[in-house]
Amino acid sequence: VLKRLADAERDGDTIYGVVRGAHVSNAGTGLPLKPHMQSELDCMRDTYTKYGIDPHSLQYVECHATGTPQGDGCELEALRRLWGAERVPLIGSTKGNFGHTLAAAGFAGACKTLLAMKHGLIPATPDIKTAISPSVVVKNKKWPEPADGGVKRAGLSAFGFGGTNAHAIFEEYSRP
Repeated sequence: VLKRLADAERDGDTIYGVVRGAHVSNAGTGLPLKPHMQSELDCMRDTYTKYGIDPHSLQYVECHATGTPQGDGCELEALRRLWGAERVPLIGSTKGNFGHTLAAAGFAGACKTLLAMKHGLIPATPDIKTAISPSVVVKNKKWPEPADGGVKRAGLSAFGFGGTNAHAIFEEYSRP
């Protein structure tokens, strides 16, 4: 599923996208189920800084989305602080489609994001009665056109036990 780009090109594999960068951090809170907004924000900010990518070049972010007011509120606040309250890209989560898969949640989100990018359609996040942000994709939505002739780009967040934070950046692939 994950392969070095040169090897995938050499082998003629179908390539859905490229991982431009990823970063992992830990809040050090010692509280296994308590989100920590500042460390989620720091992890995302560090990812974009480390790889020299402007977060505003993204069209979509696949959120961890715990489905809890505390977890979702914390994640949304981190997104708002990174992008600015009025500039958060489209957001969604695959957990509404089939539940929280614990350690595999990041993988499921990556698959959804790459397939959405390939097909140009972001699936709705189901069972949302009231969206906590206008950025939440509540109906299937066409993938937005990248600004300035750029490429399709998306972020993926995953937060885990003990204050672990992870964020990855995916980009569309076009064979040379």
